[in-house]
Amino acid sequence: MEGDGTVTEYPGGYSDYKALKALTEKAAEPARTEKPKANVTNIADAPKKKASKLSYKDQRELDQLPAEVEMLSMKISNMEAELSDPDLYAKNFKRFESLSKELEAMRDTLDEKEMRWLELEELRESLDR
Repeated sequence: MEGDGTVTEYPGGYSDYKALKALTEKAAEPARTEKPKANVTNIADAPKKKASKLSYKDQRELDQLPAEVEMLSMKISNMEAELSDPDLYAKNFKRFESLSKELEAMRDTLDEKEMRWLELEELRESLDR
């Protein structure tokens, strides 16, 4: 897609296109003349409608996040309790190792969910103002 609305097909990949485009632009520079541009309004320049409330998807996610965070916290507590058993490492090393990796992944997920919850709450508060 060219900037003037034309579509041109080029053989090869993107890097081939860029190389060919650079060559043709260099060759056409002396003969290039600028066409006067029509007064066209760009969609990006149009004033954006300010959202007055959260989108349905964001509101639904905000409503569900507290329960998800609570569930993850409970699972993490249960895993930590199981890992606190001093005999687990000696008796079942594979279980200890898999539980440790799963616990780390759950903690990361919990952090992500909490951050998303904070983002949505801040967004909701800013929209309420």
